[in-house]
Amino acid sequence: MKYLITGGLGYLGIELAYHLSQDDKNKIVIYDKAVYGVEYASYVLNRKNVSVVVGDIRDIDRLSPFVKESDTIIHLASLVGAPLVQKRPIEAHETNILGTEKVVDLIGDNQRLMYASTGSTYGKVDGICTESTPISPLSIYGVHKAKGEELVSKKNALSMRFATVYGLSFRTRNDLYINNMIKKALVDRSVVLYEQFARRTFIHIHDIVRAVEYFSMDDNFESGPLNIGDPSLALTKL
Repeated sequence: MKYLITGGLGYLGIELAYHLSQDDKNKIVIYDKAVYGVEYASYVLNRKNVSVVVGDIRDIDRLSPFVKESDTIIHLASLVGAPLVQKRPIEAHETNILGTEKVVDLIGDNQRLMYASTGSTYGKVDGICTESTPISPLSIYGVHKAKGEELVSKKNALSMRFATVYGLSFRTRNDLYINNMIKKALVDRSVVLYEQFARRTFIHIHDIVRAVEYFSMDDNFESGPLNIGDPSLALTKL
């Protein structure tokens, strides 16, 4: 299968590209601004079926030929997380919403689009969230992702509502909840557990990678929203 991964040099993208490259029948193109993560590109560039293209998703002329040559577009490129979106609101809006709109405009009828959304679209909900639970995001980041879901719904698209990710990657993020707790436990020898009774689902990065691969297959792909996480995990169980 021919994959295009936007934002493919990020925490999730580079791990996903490496995993997909293990199947020699796959061809993977990473499309990334390469502002960060360039030093980790060697982990995937030594694979014969992986190539990296430096570009911005807002540059539709640059992006267009790579979208058209792909079977499945995995759209990860975005400013991720509420703090970063709040810190850089203009860039976040242009990338997360306008950039996603440009990607959507390029998708053909016979292509599949897999959009990286988030459980943050649900907001504060009593009980377990299912795909039929109404979304009501509380953060600007959640609003951006909800809008992105609306945009991609015009195409043959799967909106993957990821739980909070944890685990090591070629480009590990230490700001993620569990990763940060582990770092503090190792460095400070103590962990402060805030919102201990809150329910938040988590998922290991390797499980996300396997899920994305699984749902990209012909027999498994279905358009619409999909929760990807572990409902058995709560903060008090970590």
